[in-house]
Amino acid sequence: MKTMTDKELDILFAESAQRHHAVEHINRQVMRTVRRDLRRKRLRKWAKLLIISFGLPAIIVVYVYLLYAYMPQLPEQLRIASFVLPIATIAILLARKMRSFSVTDM
Repeated sequence: MKTMTDKELDILFAESAQRHHAVEHINRQVMRTVRRDLRRKRLRKWAKLLIISFGLPAIIVVYVYLLYAYMPQLPEQLRIASFVLPIATIAILLARKMRSFSVTDM
């Protein structure tokens, strides 16, 4: 059996310390990436919530105003259909989205 000399033991300790520092560096980078990805995911969810909460009603109001202001010569039935059909479609799509929406996932 071969016994280790002090020099060989020192070399092993130095290599071990280098590996330990490399592993710590990799762990820090991984944790930084994970935190960044979680922040981005949370930000996207809040942005989506804000867009649905404020953007969709604003779009509906602008649509109804423009239709009312720029198409007064349309027959009454066609005008009502132009109001109801797109708004009903948006309401149905929004209801589907809201079924799967959860605040706890944020």
